[in-house]
Amino acid sequence: MAAQDRTASESQPEPFEHDGSDTRHAMCCPKCGRLMVKYKVQADGRHGLDYCFGCEEVWLDRGEWTYLKSEGLHLRVTEVTTEAWQRRLREQASARQREERFRTAIGADTFEEVQRLHAWLQQQPARGEILRYLAQENTD
Repeated sequence: MAAQDRTASESQPEPFEHDGSDTRHAMCCPKCGRLMVKYKVQADGRHGLDYCFGCEEVWLDRGEWTYLKSEGLHLRVTEVTTEAWQRRLREQASARQREERFRTAIGADTFEEVQRLHAWLQQQPARGEILRYLAQENTD
C-alpha cells in the first residue's frame, strides 16, 4: 500500500507558489501542469485570466477577483475567454493606437478641436451632407 501511495504522490504536480504579480507570459496550470492560455480582460492588457484547457478552469492572480468585481465582470468570466470578447479587445486597442498616432501627428491642441468637431457632427441630422461638403472642400 505504501508503494501505491508513493507512486500516486510522485505523479501529482508540485504545489503552486506565486508571488501575486500579474503574469505576462504563459504559465503552467497549478493543478495539472499543462500550459495555460492568457486571456485579456480589458483592452489595456493590465489584467488577464489564465485558462487551463486540461482542467477547464480559470486561474486568477492576486487581486484579480476584486478587480473583476469592481468592473462588474465577475459574472462574465467565461465570456472573457470567447473569441468575440478577445476580438473586441483587439479592435479597441487598435483604435486607441490609431487615435494616439493621430494625436501625435496633429498635436494635442488640434486633436482636442477635432474631438469637439467630431462630437458636434455626431449630433447633426445632416452629418452626411456636412462630411461630403468638407471632403469636397479638401480636394479643391
